[in-house]
Amino acid sequence: RDGAEGEHQSPAKRRSWRNSGSGASDDGLPDEFFCSITLDIMQDPVLAADGFSYEREAIEDWFAKGHRTSPKTGAQMTHTELQTNLALRNLIQHA
Repeated sequence: RDGAEGEHQSPAKRRSWRNSGSGASDDGLPDEFFCSITLDIMQDPVLAADGFSYEREAIEDWFAKGHRTSPKTGAQMTHTELQTNLALRNLIQHA
């Protein structure tokens, strides 16, 4: 994401249309398929230290900007290593 929209706030502090409480989008896809940073369906989901999955490029950009907190919760991250979430990627590809 390259726009300035909401850039001064962490995604954890922004109210997202994804947080409707239903657990699924209008098209029936689970909320877990969507990156909480980009709000788009993930193509390359990775698991971060906070236990949540993000689009690789988005979370790498988050860390590159100097953030060391969870975009989802705002809590401090213990490390910035990322692990490919193959299970989630397969679920998304077969949805």
